[in-house]
Amino acid sequence: MKYLITLFAAMWIAMPQLAAQEEIMLWRDVQEDCFAAVHPKQKMGIRDFAESFAKAHAELPLAQEIGEALESSKNREGISFILDKNNGYLSLSYIESSFIKEAEMCYWNLPDGRQRFCVKIQDVNEDEVPVFLIAFYGYDKNEGVFCFEEVAGREEMMDNLQIWNENHNLFLPRKGKDIKWGRNNGDEPVGWYRYRGAEGFQLERVEEEDDE
Repeated sequence: MKYLITLFAAMWIAMPQLAAQEEIMLWRDVQEDCFAAVHPKQKMGIRDFAESFAKAHAELPLAQEIGEALESSKNREGISFILDKNNGYLSLSYIESSFIKEAEMCYWNLPDGRQRFCVKIQDVNEDEVPVFLIAFYGYDKNEGVFCFEEVAGREEMMDNLQIWNENHNLFLPRKGKDIKWGRNNGDEPVGWYRYRGAEGFQLERVEEEDDE
């Protein structure tokens, strides 16, 4: 596998002693790779993708958590885990934490019959390099592998997947097809990344930027 790890939004090393530590955005870029399905078949569900992603990306702590949650028959204290097979959606987050630790997964059935899966991860704590990730993978049913796809709108989503700028976040759809951009899932959105089928996503902003 080819792992591509970069630091975005550079570290602003010129800041004395890194005093504004909370403003230093350290990013881990998407891993542009293919990984095997644990149980390859013609049509994959969200559990199939989650299990395969967790096994292939064990270096990501939240991926490990997802793998463990899939194997457990009981809810674990302090962790919210949702596996909605009917709607093709999965989420895992820490309930009581002073840091952000959450992951979401979903998929779309494209008009041409292919499947496109997505994973979003935010893992921010005081001891490790923060991980902000949103990545799309297509499923090759002939080879039984998931392969990274550069999808229209993804790079812009990465720019907006941050916690220091008004606590913005992205929310993958449990129902519907559009990705929400906002502060909290229950609040009014800043914008929507509208689903455009095989073409990807297009941002539709619904809140004017502050002119100040």
